[in-house]
Amino acid sequence: IDLSTVNPSGASLRGAKLKGARLKGTWMIMTDLAGSDLRGADLTNANLDGINLSNSNLSCAVLKAASLNAVDMKGPDGKPTGRLWPANLSNCTSSEADLTGAHLRHANLTDADLSKAILREAILMDANLDNAHLEGAVTEGATLART
Repeated sequence: IDLSTVNPSGASLRGAKLKGARLKGTWMIMTDLAGSDLRGADLTNANLDGINLSNSNLSCAVLKAASLNAVDMKGPDGKPTGRLWPANLSNCTSSEADLTGAHLRHANLTDADLSKAILREAILMDANLDNAHLEGAVTEGATLART
């Protein structure tokens, strides 16, 4: 299924079955995909800032240059509050996923399975794990080296 032109930002899609879906370049900001099946999905260049992927399966998914950054929370006046809403990948299975050049600033990766995942730097874009929470994360066999 090709959902690359759909913008489900803010939607609740818990438990969605999106195995092999084409979501290239889609905007899914603050979308709730907890417990979803995204095995082999193509999320290249997708904007997934503030997304909830907890307990989801992203095995063999392609997230090249995807943005999984925290969202700056704003108050009723539209001004930044100084609080962040991080992308949540806790308990997520991302084994053999390709996260080359993905941005994961402030992402919650607690107990995530990143075994054999590719987190290699792309040209001018780093797989960014600044301030990411990695407590209990499995990284055995993950590729972290520069290309």
